[in-house]
Amino acid sequence: MKIQERTATPDDVMDGAEPVQTTAPVRYLALAGNPNCGKTTLFNALTGLRHRVGNYAGVTVERREGRVVGTEQSVLDLPGTYSLAARSPDEVISRDVLLGRFPPAPEMVLVVVDASNLERNLYLASQVMDLGLPVALCLNMVDVAERVGLTVDVALLQRELGVPVLPMVARKGQGLSELKAFLRTPPPAAPARQWELPEPMGRETQALADLLIREKLCPTPSAWFVALGILSHAGANADSLADHAAVRPALDAALRRLEAADIDPHSAPVEERYAWIQQVVDRATHQGEIPVTWTDRVDAVATHKVLGFVVFFALMALMFQAIFTWAQIPMGWVEQGQTTLSDWVSGRLPEGEFRSLIIDGVIAGVGGVVIFMPQIMFLFFFLGLLEDTGYMARAAFVMDRLMSKVGLHGKSFIPLLSSFACAIPGI
Repeated sequence: MKIQERTATPDDVMDGAEPVQTTAPVRYLALAGNPNCGKTTLFNALTGLRHRVGNYAGVTVERREGRVVGTEQSVLDLPGTYSLAARSPDEVISRDVLLGRFPPAPEMVLVVVDASNLERNLYLASQVMDLGLPVALCLNMVDVAERVGLTVDVALLQRELGVPVLPMVARKGQGLSELKAFLRTPPPAAPARQWELPEPMGRETQALADLLIREKLCPTPSAWFVALGILSHAGANADSLADHAAVRPALDAALRRLEAADIDPHSAPVEERYAWIQQVVDRATHQGEIPVTWTDRVDAVATHKVLGFVVFFALMALMFQAIFTWAQIPMGWVEQGQTTLSDWVSGRLPEGEFRSLIIDGVIAGVGGVVIFMPQIMFLFFFLGLLEDTGYMARAAFVMDRLMSKVGLHGKSFIPLLSSFACAIPGI
């Protein structure tokens, strides 16, 4: 197999060079996708668990890279993210890797999507398709989609998106051989953008992209996406290029014109993307009869707007009963053991500072901590049980409306629970 001789370099990124055209298979590709879409499962299947784990330079975000089994191709598992509009270190890393700011720049992107939740997953896919890189879509979890009565027309989805679509079930290895065969072929052409911005914002985005190219601040293929990111996130979480001396005056003027046109640069791209995605999903999928599972029956009670609180407070009452009542029995055993040990040591050591050190320091000191172990063990046993049964996510959903009244997320109840054992997590 002939491998291309050259990969895009950091100098290419700064000089605005066009991506290298090749008829050989790519040798460096990136895996992108939402959390819990099966991306890491696919990464492990491709690399055979022979991968390197480290951190990106200057950050604590984990980097996982490996070689596709039987080839010279390297694949990078990007952090799971719902969007390239960076709001967290993980999202910044994913965006910057795909833009070539962390060399080596990927030559192709495999976007892993959950077939049972296409609408949410295609948002990230549409952003990746705007980067000017070759893209292929790994339609994972097709078995889950079938179980919920969802049929995906792969050929139609491929035509709608303009990128290759490969159906698979990564955890079972289904579709893996077809993906490896695809990776041995030359990469597809970079997809054309399928959705449109409102005309005034589209004009401002293109003008800003042309400026980035003239100033050699960004490679031509990704200039439009970077320009859109600068316009739509001009305040918090803005791209660092927003404050460049050549960009800032043009950006401020563009934002004034968009305000005069009554266009919100932050929400307009989101709304237009989702409008296009909804059309694609409506045409390419068919929802049959949805079977009712035991999980659905449990959710109907556990997340009910009234019964959900009843279940939640009943479970919390059970947990606190265990922590503050049932735990008193083993706590009494610990206290009795501490007293017995102190009496035994007291009867065998003469009075003095050494005996005081052992009894009042070591035994009393350690005993004062160990005595709380039963309560802590009960607390974390229940937390683990709630997590493993899936109730924790449902409790967060139930509590979200209540917690939002004081500016907190529904998940905030978890550290509040653990603060009954230690106040620091609650703080």
